[in-house]
Amino acid sequence: MTNKRINEVKSITKKRGQLTIEFFDNFGKIRQKDTGLIPTIANRQKLKRLIPEFEKDLREKQETREIKTLGQYADLYLELSQNHSQIVMKTGHVKRYLAYFDKDIYPKDIKLSQVKHFFANLRKRDGTPLVRSTKKHWRNTLKGIFQLAFEDGEIERNIISDWQLPKQDDPPSNVRPFTQEQVKKLLLLSKDTLHNYIGIGIHTGMRPEELVGLMINDIDFENGLIHVRRAITKLSTNTHTKTKSSIRKVPIFNDAIPYLKSQISFAREKRSLYLFCRKDGSTPRDIEDVTGHAKYVDKNGKLQHNDGPWHVLRKQVPGLERAKLHWTRHTFAVQMLKSKKFEPQEVAGMMGILLETLYNHYARYIDNSYTEIDRSISLYTA
Repeated sequence: MTNKRINEVKSITKKRGQLTIEFFDNFGKIRQKDTGLIPTIANRQKLKRLIPEFEKDLREKQETREIKTLGQYADLYLELSQNHSQIVMKTGHVKRYLAYFDKDIYPKDIKLSQVKHFFANLRKRDGTPLVRSTKKHWRNTLKGIFQLAFEDGEIERNIISDWQLPKQDDPPSNVRPFTQEQVKKLLLLSKDTLHNYIGIGIHTGMRPEELVGLMINDIDFENGLIHVRRAITKLSTNTHTKTKSSIRKVPIFNDAIPYLKSQISFAREKRSLYLFCRKDGSTPRDIEDVTGHAKYVDKNGKLQHNDGPWHVLRKQVPGLERAKLHWTRHTFAVQMLKSKKFEPQEVAGMMGILLETLYNHYARYIDNSYTEIDRSISLYTA
């Protein structure tokens, strides 16, 4: 196997009416440098005498050029991502990457086999493997870091862009829409802010972070609309919504009005602009301000289970012992589709998602209702 030629001249050729030096750069790729000299024998001889000096200059430039480490590119990536809605999540990714690969390693020294090993052994804190859809977020972060190195010419190609996560058999999602009976019991047994959250959630299909980010002036009773403009979550330092399509107008169903008005009264009583403000009237920080923390570590370092309002409520409804409050969104989607009074595109628009996403996530909950059709319909009669 021959060694790759780097930082040396390949040939002197005639191009564009002048003499051009073709040379191998630091990655072994052929580059060109126009000299401005006309193609004569004397000029060719002159360039040949200058070749040693030219190659020396190439090597010195490479030696004096500062090469950034993975840690430096990771810091730059986070700096450029400060306005991303999931910057906190990306920061967590970066910490794990630097701990695994080492912050002082150069991107060019990272092999694809190492990347594959990292993803194959990626686990949650409790040791359970990550599902493929979650690994995609991790891959995007690493791809972004490598892209910066590629654009600087530190690597020949972005190996993460060229690599796809292998398919894996993930366990089925435990997301379940609430049944109508469960919804009745949840509303009957809940009270105050949690009661209003459930009432608004099942009638709007809004994401938890969107509900937490609702402000009084977002509610337009006159036109029957909720303006979704922001999202609040502990995973982000800003209030950007999940996607651009998440910024939308959601119709206010009549059944949602009492819950909205009740929560607005609570916010005004606390002198807050946010519907789901904290008990002291301060700006909400996350959905856990409504649910309570599922788990926490006490002063002795022991893991304790919280008795927050949602965690107490779900234990009182059969079948919901491990349910998540954000299932109100899934409940809305399924009930809208089951009603057959709305086009799927309308439901997708209300929820701020693509039509494809609606089908992929929620069509499986519609049972076999398509079998209950009028079979007397003639498909080919005008």
